Amino acid sequence: MYSSSGHRLDSGSSYLPYSNGGYRDYGGRGSYSGYEYDDNSYGYGYGGYGDYSDADDYNGYGDYGDPDRTAPMSRVSYGEPDDGRVERSRRSKQSRSHGGPAYRVSRGIALFIGLFSLFNLVGLALGHGSNQNLWWIDPTFLSSWFGSWGTILGMAVQAAAGILLVCWAFSPACGRGRKVATKVFCILAALIALQNAFSYWQVLASGSLYWALPIPLSFFIFLLFIWLSRRVGRSAVGKRHEAGKKAYFGVIVFAVIAALVFPLAQIFFFGTTDYRTNADAAVVFGARVYDDGRLSLALRERMDTAIELYSQGYVGKLIVSGGIEEGTSISEAKAMFSYAQQQGMPSSDIIVDEYGSSTKETVDNTVAIAQSNGFGKLIATSSFYHMPRIKMLYMARGVNVYTVPTVGNVLSNRTGFALWREIPAWWYYWLTDTVGGSVG
Repeated sequence: MYSSSGHRLDSGSSYLPYSNGGYRDYGGRGSYSGYEYDDNSYGYGYGGYGDYSDADDYNGYGDYGDPDRTAPMSRVSYGEPDDGRVERSRRSKQSRSHGGPAYRVSRGIALFIGLFSLFNLVGLALGHGSNQNLWWIDPTFLSSWFGSWGTILGMAVQAAAGILLVCWAFSPACGRGRKVATKVFCILAALIALQNAFSYWQVLASGSLYWALPIPLSFFIFLLFIWLSRRVGRSAVGKRHEAGKKAYFGVIVFAVIAALVFPLAQIFFFGTTDYRTNADAAVVFGARVYDDGRLSLALRERMDTAIELYSQGYVGKLIVSGGIEEGTSISEAKAMFSYAQQQGMPSSDIIVDEYGSSTKETVDNTVAIAQSNGFGKLIATSSFYHMPRIKMLYMARGVNVYTVPTVGNVLSNRTGFALWREIPAWWYYWLTDTVGGSVG
């Protein structure tokens, strides 16, 4: 035991005074105040080890009272070798670097973006429509700078970013080369997204957009990639981190959450933007029709928007598409035709497609109608939550359609259900038409 002055009272031990008034026991224990509570206690007053997870701070190697103030004192040992404590400190740092909700969120998002990018490129390579990576970054502007090489460069950035992000999601602790490469391609993706945002603002400032949000999704993607680059930069360099099944499960969960949020983000930003412009025809997508021929609220809003486009001179024709629902005797297309006539439209300017029983069938049928009538430019009119899926299907068929969401009561009592229904519907069509290649 020690006396109140800091001297050890039992025999058989020796000590030397420190310059700060404490005492060091040769047996390996000591404290700033010189007090030891028992033989098993850590000797330093600040918790014993006191190195704040770093091997070379003031509590680890110190020279308190050392004559030349240059030679570090021996580490105080508590029955554990120095290299064991250093390894424990390293693992503690690595655990903090690779653990925690924020880190798993970033790795989950990286996994989602990486897989989405790679699957889109695989589908494109197999000839299944256009590059659906335009949903998150659009590098097509590079073609104006580098010609045909710009397209190759853009896809190379998407491919490299996809591969590196997937690797980082599953193995964040990596060699310095892969770490630097991942960070560089995250920054490149961020710069492309920032250019997309500036292009959007230029179009918005020119007045070409009938209605749009002031901040595009591209700007948030830019911020997301800057954040990912910072998370990658904080990753440990070294051997593969053994995170365990629980950590990998968390990464996959956040990747699934990102996949659920992605279509909703597209609906909120893209689906609500009104891209009305002069075109040859407007395609109106069908919705529920009652037995007496009346249009449901959603379908009436779609027809009112299309008729408005016609009356304002944006289009010269309407293509109304919709099948016959079970339990009804009239097709959606015929009910839409009758409604347009009642609003004063001549029947000669209305083209009827009674075989559009689904979104995909309407897209396929209207593409064929447009080709047979020589229509080079189309507008698609539907509910705002429907727009991303419509745009994706037309893109898969190589048709650049302009989307105009409905006006009026967009937040009906069925909007919530329709929003959640769009999540599986969007991914189903993406998988079957874009990646699966069901497009003929």
